[in-house]
Amino acid sequence: MRSVLLLTFILAGTALGQGGPPLSIDDTGTPGAGVVELITALQLELDGDSRAWAAPVIDLAVGLGDQAQVTVTVPLLGRQEDAPGPTHIGVGRANVGFKYRFLEEEDHGFSASVGPNFDFEVDGSAARRGLDDDRWSFNLPVQLQFPLYDEFGLGLEAAWSISEDGANGVSGGIALSWALTEDFELVGDIVGESSGVPDLHFGVFELEDSGVFFDVGFRWAAAEDFNVLFSLGRDLFRSRAEHVDLRFYLGFQFVF
Repeated sequence: MRSVLLLTFILAGTALGQGGPPLSIDDTGTPGAGVVELITALQLELDGDSRAWAAPVIDLAVGLGDQAQVTVTVPLLGRQEDAPGPTHIGVGRANVGFKYRFLEEEDHGFSASVGPNFDFEVDGSAARRGLDDDRWSFNLPVQLQFPLYDEFGLGLEAAWSISEDGANGVSGGIALSWALTEDFELVGDIVGESSGVPDLHFGVFELEDSGVFFDVGFRWAAAEDFNVLFSLGRDLFRSRAEHVDLRFYLGFQFVF
């Protein structure tokens, strides 16, 4: 099982759109001026007899004007190796981020945003138990969003990250949405990622891991200011880390 549960798809987005929860890539949406979005979620990864989870994941987004937001995310991580073996629990790294939608073409619906964010250790409990890294990391994703045809939409994201030990990571993904009704849409994404450590002396890049995975799910506006977010997924390819057989996400979003 990978020591760090993948948490890229807990960063808050709007209720309906291409990316954002429950998917692993984000979209260009922001809550709006003075609007607060709170997501509490359960994430689960299964790999043979091992399982890792994040529950609860507390994800808060606050709108700054019509084009920006700040986010704060804190997960409680757990893992059980070779069930029914011992269970380890600890507070994972917090994430603080800012997203700015710098382009919005109203006539054709095209938009673009950038969302720098920073991961850092909270109390070290997850790192001591092998559930998470103890390194800080800085992440710089860029999102693009396009309407396709009537109820269909397309989202793209590319991201670069660097961590405390100099490790670099890159990722890219594509998301699709299909609005079946005004309140319910099907969503899916496919994401590729790679990480490693550059050796400047020898001019080489030592690969730590790379992989491709997908998610499929739905967003349901169950009531005014309340949304249900759900997805399932799995790894399609993983070069070095353990292959994830099942990825599960269930979140509840409250808008204030």
